[in-house]
Amino acid sequence: MKFVEHFIDSLGYEIELISRVSHEVFKRWFEKNNIGITTDEFVILDMIDCNKNLSQIELANATLKGKAHTGKFLDSLEEKGLITRLYDTKNSRMVKIPVMTDLGKKTYNEIRIKLDKFAEKIDEKFSKEKMLELKEELKKLRKVLTEEENISFN
Repeated sequence: MKFVEHFIDSLGYEIELISRVSHEVFKRWFEKNNIGITTDEFVILDMIDCNKNLSQIELANATLKGKAHTGKFLDSLEEKGLITRLYDTKNSRMVKIPVMTDLGKKTYNEIRIKLDKFAEKIDEKFSKEKMLELKEELKKLRKVLTEEENISFN
């Protein structure tokens, strides 16, 4: 049997490697800059900022984390005073909706400013058009893989 390419030469493996490197870069950046929250917690704040009224399950689905894992992030953010959870009704069910506090909004905005400066270094090395194209193609690939393989993190 002849293989077309080795797995380590495949697009899938390259994506896994860039994912691991990217995760490590941002983890180190958050630690080095004494941000006070983790990358995952910041992603939750960013999701809350972009999408008002998301329940814990909706946040878990959007971030590809499990519901329990997402709950731990929300608990931590609440303990730090960055979010509060308000009761609301969705589909005739009572749910808690995380909302950023004033401290949460201030913290989020400060981190965004620092991250934008960090991103400028990377943006200098690649054209904006190519990066947007790559991002869109990766989103399509994620969607195809998720649907084809029926992937769910809950």
